[in-house]
Amino acid sequence: MVDLVGNIKSAYELIKALMRDISEARLQGTLSELLTKMNDITVQVGETRVALLELQEECDRLRRENDQLHAWNNEKEQYVLEQLGSGGFVYVARNPDAELHGKKSKDGYLCACCFDQGRKSVLQFSGTTYDGTHYVCYSCKSVVLHPEGREKLTAHTVPIKNKWDSFV
Repeated sequence: MVDLVGNIKSAYELIKALMRDISEARLQGTLSELLTKMNDITVQVGETRVALLELQEECDRLRRENDQLHAWNNEKEQYVLEQLGSGGFVYVARNPDAELHGKKSKDGYLCACCFDQGRKSVLQFSGTTYDGTHYVCYSCKSVVLHPEGREKLTAHTVPIKNKWDSFV
């Protein structure tokens, strides 16, 4: 009988050790699974940080673009579209003091084509002929004729074709 109790005790100890081993095996499996999940989470956090940085850069770019558009809109408000003669249009700077006294600004003409595309290009004097004063835009190659007191003549904008274009 002593052997039976001893055998039961040793069987009980073996079962306890087996349960401990089973628990440790499960623990190791669970721990391994947990570490894999944590690794996945770390990778996802890294990807999220990269995406966040890209979104922040895009947001900064859009803010700069928005600021430029606001600045351009504020700049545009400083100019008014004016018709020269009966056909050509230019932008001239608003001059509140001159407008008060009925005078026009003489700061120069801006090309209407370029101005409408968001660029300021000053029309350059290119000469005076019998039909008026000619101004040219070197950005878009437009020519504006200002009749200057010749009301029966018309002002017009004509794109100039480069004579060398046919050779290119």
